[in-house]
Amino acid sequence: VVVDEAAMVGTDDLLRLLKATTAAHTKVVLVGDAHQLGPVKARGGMFAQLCTDLPWAQRLSEVWRMRDAGERTAS
Repeated sequence: VVVDEAAMVGTDDLLRLLKATTAAHTKVVLVGDAHQLGPVKARGGMFAQLCTDLPWAQRLSEVWRMRDAGERTAS
């Protein structure tokens, strides 16, 4: 299961998702930006903490979605 914009998932929802996927023996991939908006009307912050605590967390160091160098630098 791939969760895009994972920083916007509240802690309670993330817990429910992880319980369900663990029971189903399913892999979960959380993708997002810990510096963007957090969850609306929910406790959050777990994505940023997981990115810090999990040794297998991956970080992108280069912007690929924009062709213009100025836009890449600005983002």
